[in-house]
Amino acid sequence: MDLQPTQSRFPSSLRLVRPGPDSAPPGAQVDRARRDAARENRLASELSPEDARIILAARVADAIEGGKAAMLRPDRRRELVAAGVRMGLRPFDSNLVIAIVQDAARTDAVDPAMDHRLTLVRAASREKARLGLMLLAAGLLGALAFWVLTSLVR
Repeated sequence: MDLQPTQSRFPSSLRLVRPGPDSAPPGAQVDRARRDAARENRLASELSPEDARIILAARVADAIEGGKAAMLRPDRRRELVAAGVRMGLRPFDSNLVIAIVQDAARTDAVDPAMDHRLTLVRAASREKARLGLMLLAAGLLGALAFWVLTSLVR
C-alpha cells in the first residue's frame, strides 16, 4: 500500500463539518427539534368545541348519576354509545370516552368533558355521514331520471 506523504494511516481526529451558515452545534439542533415537536404536540392535542369527543363527553357528564359513584344506567349508556356512533365515533371509542368521563367524575375533576385524556381517543370519522349523503344524492338523481324518462314517454 502506497501512501502519500500528506496522508497518514491513522488520522489523529475526524471532524465532520456541515457546510452553510446554518451550522449550529448539534445539541442546539436537538433542543430546537424537541421544542418544535412539543409545540406541535400541544397544538394537535387541543380539541375544538365541535369535536365529537367533546360533545359526547359533555353529554356523558350530564347523564352521570350518583355523585362520586359516577354511574350510568345501561339504557342510558346504550343511548350515549349510539349517539357517539352517529357522530362518527366507533363504539369502542364511545365507550372509552364514557370511561374517561366517569373516571374524571370519580376523581373530582372540575370539568370531566375537558379532560386531556380525550385526545387519546381516535377522532370521529365522517365516512358514515358522507356515505349517507351520497346515498341520498343517488336516490334523488334516480328519482329525477325516472321522472324525466316517464315524462318523455307520454
